Amino acid sequence: FLKDFSFLWVQEKIVLILVEEDFSTTEIALHLGITDNGVRAIKSKIRGKIKESPTHEKYIKKLKILNS
Repeated sequence: FLKDFSFLWVQEKIVLILVEEDFSTTEIALHLGITDNGVRAIKSKIRGKIKESPTHEKYIKKLKILNS
């Protein structure tokens, strides 16, 4: 499904994948070497970018990041 999200930066794609795989915010922060607040900020950016994309409707109910 990442092919539809070419507008995301690499770190945003990593966070998206980890969220979809049920990693917690703290676990994601540890993997990326950033703070929990940094992960929350990235999640917020991802949500905003996806909601503005033409593929938004296709993924609205499928992506955990949009429903958390």
